[in-house]
Amino acid sequence: MKDIFGREEGQGEGGCEAGGYVRVRGGWSRSSPRPLRGARLTGVRLTGVRLTDAPPTGARLTGRAPIVRQAHNGSMNSPPSPDPISSLEQALHAARALVLADLVAGQVAEADVVSMVEESVVQRRWWVEQWPEGVDYVAGLIAQDVQDALLERYGRWPLCPVCGAGDPHALDVEPELGPDPHWVCHKAGVKVSAVGALGKAGGGTPPS
Repeated sequence: MKDIFGREEGQGEGGCEAGGYVRVRGGWSRSSPRPLRGARLTGVRLTGVRLTDAPPTGARLTGRAPIVRQAHNGSMNSPPSPDPISSLEQALHAARALVLADLVAGQVAEADVVSMVEESVVQRRWWVEQWPEGVDYVAGLIAQDVQDALLERYGRWPLCPVCGAGDPHALDVEPELGPDPHWVCHKAGVKVSAVGALGKAGGGTPPS
C-alpha cells in the first residue's frame, strides 16, 4: 500500500525503511531508517555499522551509551592529629602519679587530699614556665606541697615506717630541690624509698 508520496507503507525518505536496530557498545539501540534493498544512496557512506531489523535473541536494548562508573580515588580529610604532649606536661603527669601512689599506699587518698595534689600541679606548672630548668624537680616539689598541706589540715604525712619506737614522725623529701627525690628518715639516717614507691618500702637504706 502506497502513501500520498507514492512510497510503500513503512518506507522512509530516499528509499529507506523506517526502524531497525544498530549494535552499540553495551547493547542494541534503535537505528535511523535503514536503506531498502536496491535503494540508491547519494552523499551517504555507511561504514562499520551493521543494521538489522531486530537485535539478536537475549540482547539488551539501550537508547544511550553505557554508563562508565569511575572509582573515586579521593580520600576524605583525616582529622588533625592532636598536638604532642610537652615535656612539662609529661613531667607534671608523672609527678602527680607518683604522689598519688604514695597517698594510696598510706590510705589517705581521699577526694580533698587529691584536690591538694591538683592545686600543687597547677602552681608548679606556672613555676616551671617561669624556670624551665626546674622541670626535673616537680615530683619532689609536689610531694612537699602535699605534705605541707596535709600537716596544716590533718597532721604529719607520711609517717616513718622504719622507726618502731619513740614518737611518730614524718619522712622528709631529699633533695628538697633536685631530681630523683626520695623519702628519707633523718632520725634513723636512712633512705626509705623513692617518691612514688612508699608502698614497697622496707627497712630503708643508708643515704648515699
